[in-house]
Amino acid sequence: MKRTVTAVTAIGLMGVLAGCADDRASDAASGVDTSTTTTASTRTVASTQTQPRIVEVDPAEFATAGSPGYYRWTYAAGKECAAAPAMNGMDAAVYCSASFPAGTPDVKNDIFVGAPNSIRVTAEGTEATIQESGPPGAKPLPAGSRITIGALACTALPDGITCNSDGGGFTFEGGVLTRTGTEIPPTTP
Repeated sequence: MKRTVTAVTAIGLMGVLAGCADDRASDAASGVDTSTTTTASTRTVASTQTQPRIVEVDPAEFATAGSPGYYRWTYAAGKECAAAPAMNGMDAAVYCSASFPAGTPDVKNDIFVGAPNSIRVTAEGTEATIQESGPPGAKPLPAGSRITIGALACTALPDGITCNSDGGGFTFEGGVLTRTGTEIPPTTP
């Protein structure tokens, strides 16, 4: 009987150790960084990284051909963002298509007047605006990727995007738009 107990204990111990190895493999596959100490009967997690890994992309991959300083990309469900350099008295900016809540006041952008269809972020803050979409073919910015153009940075989320500057930012996720920092009053008709 002693041999049976020893054999069962050894088999159980191998199962525990194998289980720990399986946990490490699944942790590594999911991008979770765990440091562990394993003994015969315990597994102690020393640290766990809970923040998703963000991959910085090269803006040149999203450059608009023939337009230096301009970049375009799509995010969640084909919505589009574009970055424009500072010029003609306007700050560098990122514009992203987004849905606004019902009742949002109409805005004016040059000849366009109506409900906003995009949000603009600059070093000063954010504002609701109207933009035309670009031609087809903008490259997707994969979820978990960040593009940084000067002082403006955007990170693609699984169901949206978040963009920031020194003056503010916005997140459009799951169909909900939230802003941080300074909100620039829109030009009204």
